[in-house]
Amino acid sequence: MLEERLVRAEAMLDIIALEARHARAWGSGDGNAWAGVFTKDGIFEIAAVGDRPALRVESRDQLSAFCLEAARAPNPSISDGSVSFFKYQVSCTPG
Repeated sequence: MLEERLVRAEAMLDIIALEARHARAWGSGDGNAWAGVFTKDGIFEIAAVGDRPALRVESRDQLSAFCLEAARAPNPSISDGSVSFFKYQVSCTPG
């Protein structure tokens, strides 16, 4: 029982560390580091919202380019009180 709890705690810490790597890479515009957070066949998707179409980015090369492009884009200011957030869906297979 204690060993199972330890395995679960270590897995949770690994997920927190992965989220931190993701955030640092995205925030600094480091496309290669951001793409490296994904598996080789990783996919980043954003659902369509309002007038914005859905987006699907595949492969590490495209993921890296997407991050670099986003880092160069001007940051729009939000003055109407809207809130923006990312929702993560993490799938893992214990190994």
